[in-house]
Amino acid sequence: MLNYLEPKISKIAIFIMRSVGPLYVKFIEKVSEIDLTKSETLKKSLNDFKEGKIRLIVAFRHPTQHDPAVLMHVINNCISKRNKHHAQFVYGSWVLTWATPIVKWLFPRIGAIPVSSRGSDFRGIKEIRKSMLNSNFPIAIAPEAQVNYHNNRVGELEDGIINIASWCKDDLIKNNRTEDVVILPVTTHYIYGNNQKKELDKLFRILSRRLSFYPTETDVNKKLFIYTQKIMELVKNQYGIHNEDIIETVLKKAELPLRISSSGSILNRVLTIRAKAEENNSSDLLEILKDMEVADILEYIDYTYLEDNNINRQIEYLLNLYDLHNRLINGGTIANRYNKTFKKVLIISDEPIIYKAIGTREEKRMQNIDLKNELHNRFNKISNYY
Repeated sequence: MLNYLEPKISKIAIFIMRSVGPLYVKFIEKVSEIDLTKSETLKKSLNDFKEGKIRLIVAFRHPTQHDPAVLMHVINNCISKRNKHHAQFVYGSWVLTWATPIVKWLFPRIGAIPVSSRGSDFRGIKEIRKSMLNSNFPIAIAPEAQVNYHNNRVGELEDGIINIASWCKDDLIKNNRTEDVVILPVTTHYIYGNNQKKELDKLFRILSRRLSFYPTETDVNKKLFIYTQKIMELVKNQYGIHNEDIIETVLKKAELPLRISSSGSILNRVLTIRAKAEENNSSDLLEILKDMEVADILEYIDYTYLEDNNINRQIEYLLNLYDLHNRLINGGTIANRYNKTFKKVLIISDEPIIYKAIGTREEKRMQNIDLKNELHNRFNKISNYY
């Protein structure tokens, strides 16, 4: 991993982060309100960790780019005004490719741990194991590995969080310690705009101007389908696609110059491209990254997400169409995603899951598979309260 930023926690940096957090979340992330009424298990788990009863992994859903900043603010400033908490967030090292100098200064000083999602990452693993065993703060990690752009639909989960729990349990046993290793499922659920109909109309107008395209359809879902077809035609034209699978074609174009095998899930392939691109200085790198970003958002343009005519889902879908067009035409990334809509955030936590895998290596492997499925089910439950 290039440019590894080793965590070196600074109380001053944490104080600065806590001080600017409320303003940052409101004016940069555009969060107007945070609802904690369904986060009692988060508060209890943080208190149990602080009292030395458990070792804690906060497993958070990742529907938007706002989640880490919002959850960091919630843990530090909202859960308890007097008994302050903090967490060490695990993040993908590719974040550093678009991070500002301020972010690069802050991340290691608040204990954030960079990891590479593909290949050997001995420094990241070592740091996580050390923190899980002895840090004064719990670990927070998104098992979906990246933003999945949907409030109500859980993406594919990576194995990393289960490995972290397993390593911690083994390390505790080796050190004759008896704390439970706890995984706490948490989601950040976004409600877009105070007047959602007005917000939806505004986003349609913005996208229409970008496309110079003004359909007269009045049914929202049918209108979204028309916009989807329009933007997909632009994708096909840019990549010379006729009858081929769109995502497959775009992914292969990014994989070919990096000599990557075209196998595995779309998420796995996107993450592999990202990891390889970190180590590549090819003159084609910007084009490769653009193709990867286009493929990434294409996976989440799914018309079935609109099946219940929920206006919040319609806004999410429209934001994804805007994002796809921006990446296609301007080479944008998630850092350039449209973010002028104020939103209410619901923090929802489920009951904690205690890691208990025991037995032979094969028996533990099967129990770990069951645990990952259980976590996915828990995420589905808390992602569909609203």
